[in-house]
Amino acid sequence: MEKDPKSEELLQRLQNMMDADQLASLLENAVRQAEAGRGKRQISEAALKEVSEAYNRYQSIVQEAPLSPTTKSTYLLHSHNFLKWLDGDFVPGGRIR
Repeated sequence: MEKDPKSEELLQRLQNMMDADQLASLLENAVRQAEAGRGKRQISEAALKEVSEAYNRYQSIVQEAPLSPTTKSTYLLHSHNFLKWLDGDFVPGGRIR
């Protein structure tokens, strides 16, 4: 595969900014996130809109349910993370930025 000059320049700049271990960690994380689908919508925009509308209804039902605040928070956090993953904005096991 032919090397892209802009990619080579970026790699050189990164190498000048950090040590080899930091750079390796950064690149490994980038590959892992790409493989996990970060930044890539998993479903169509129309389907995501429909799921988001359903999530809003689910959120209301959870808030009104006879559950402890901690349980409600857990239900909503994990379902919201799934919604974010569908939109390409979440990586399971990724770090919060």
